[in-house]
Amino acid sequence: MLKTLNDYFTAIVYVQIWKEQIKVTSSTSQTPLIEPAVIAAKDTFTNTKQLMSVGNEAITHSNIEGFELVYPFKNNKHLINDFDAAEALLTKLLSQTNSTGRLFKPSPFIVIHPMEINEIDISQVEYRALLELALGAGARDAAVYIGSELLIEDIDFNQIKILYQSKIPRYK
Repeated sequence: MLKTLNDYFTAIVYVQIWKEQIKVTSSTSQTPLIEPAVIAAKDTFTNTKQLMSVGNEAITHSNIEGFELVYPFKNNKHLINDFDAAEALLTKLLSQTNSTGRLFKPSPFIVIHPMEINEIDISQVEYRALLELALGAGARDAAVYIGSELLIEDIDFNQIKILYQSKIPRYK
């Protein structure tokens, strides 16, 4: 019964990232949200950028003066090109994914899966950046998965977390 209550109150969200696309699937809805990995931002007077829209909606703002399109994962050398933009994108998509009929929206467990990278190519810094990205976007806990595509109903969060944490060395 405790596992059932925990499953009800905590969703697992599977986030798949490509350079130009992001797919977010929640265990509560199981309907994937697929969007271009882009945000539209506008300069403010305080030398910061304000998030205006994400995904397809952001692309429609591309011709409006003062709007800048930012592709947070589009980089040939690094997994994340713009961390703040990536976090804003993921935060916005998570809020759209978790908008179910629940009374309150608990923070989900997030499995983040970079689709265009293999296990040999990911560095400890990139692994940590992906974890921080998920946690900053509102995850209760996060795990990085590298491998073939998963189905949301087959994801065992704890198993993935243990498997990949053991592959990244920790120094004390």
